[in-house]
Amino acid sequence: MTRRFQQGSCAAPVAIAALLSPALSHAAGYDQPVPFTARNIGVGGTAVAAADDATAPAYNPAGLAWVSGVEVLGGVTLMMGTLRASPESDTNVESERIVAPLPFLSAASKLFDRVHVGLAIHPIAAAGAIYEYEGAVGLTRDETRAAFVEAALGVGVRLPLGLALGIAHRTTYATLSRYKRGANASGPGIELNLDGIDFTGVRLGAQWHALQDAPHATAATRRRLRFGVAYRHPIEIDVHGETGTVFSQPATDTTTTLRLPARLTGGIRLDFGRFGAAFETDYVNNAANDRAAVRAELTGAALDVPAIFDWQDAVTLRAGAEYRTLSDGELALRIGFVRDGTSASRTYPSPFGPPPAPTHVATLGAGFSRESWSMNLGYGLRFGETTINESELGRDACAFCGYSGEYSTQLHLISADFSRRFD
Repeated sequence: MTRRFQQGSCAAPVAIAALLSPALSHAAGYDQPVPFTARNIGVGGTAVAAADDATAPAYNPAGLAWVSGVEVLGGVTLMMGTLRASPESDTNVESERIVAPLPFLSAASKLFDRVHVGLAIHPIAAAGAIYEYEGAVGLTRDETRAAFVEAALGVGVRLPLGLALGIAHRTTYATLSRYKRGANASGPGIELNLDGIDFTGVRLGAQWHALQDAPHATAATRRRLRFGVAYRHPIEIDVHGETGTVFSQPATDTTTTLRLPARLTGGIRLDFGRFGAAFETDYVNNAANDRAAVRAELTGAALDVPAIFDWQDAVTLRAGAEYRTLSDGELALRIGFVRDGTSASRTYPSPFGPPPAPTHVATLGAGFSRESWSMNLGYGLRFGETTINESELGRDACAFCGYSGEYSTQLHLISADFSRRFD
């Protein structure tokens, strides 16, 4: 095998690549298979056809056209779990427990008769892991943390025949940190913190309410059929760190580019009496993250090192069901399931991302609404695993990639949200 660099004159640029690339290989895979709102987690993460509330700027801005009055929403999702990977040769270990609170805030309001606006501030994703293991230099602490946060300002326009169109401008902030320290070291060998912001993002959406409730419909006579589609345009975020530590030496001007690829989502939602069901699918152009460059200044030398991702396009399938009980359907009980296609590379796996295999999410939820307010709870369990053999690893030099062994994830999502409408 030739995929590992030899020691010698190339050691410095190799290590610079190693600093960031485990995190960067997430860039295409940052998209989580379910959104971070309890009302959507419960029904398998489906949202594109039924987002007709303050969440619409984040999922489908066309849904703003159906908001009545002024609506505000707040929520939080707690993501917890572990990964298993091989960050070094002959070292297959489980990460420390991941604990990440992810808030969601949004508001929407009528602007004109058929024109409504909204703003959502929410995480697109949070990822990373912390490993402690007996490595080549003894006990090693190795961690990466990263997050994307988006502020989406949208407008939805209601057209005749139950149609609506929408557009949202996306401002996206990204942060990335990398830390590594070996045994008996006086300080970290690697410690870097990078961040950046992009103002060019756009999300487009459309909805068609093919069948709507008759006037004065009750829980038992409800009839709704809705279709939705949303497109997220790709963006690139240049992240930068002024200072840091590499080889226990000062480093400056560390930069790279994170890519959020194009994403197309389509779905359908049917409500018939007390029952509801939804199905949707995502296509994400993850192959746009193939290779990139990591740049840094170390002791006056400019380094420009390629990073290998080798991602592939992925399809995600979501399905959910709901049953509404009590006199007017105030209490909704929900269940769902998600199949998230493979994006990560088996040839160049990352220890800090989902395994290079399909993952699945089983979800449960409940919601209670009365007149102008709604409260929702949701739970999701994401799981998946695979084993990578030595023969599958790529032959290109890749100092930062994982090694052969078991790769798995088990993540728990516990979510709650509350919304209030002011007519």
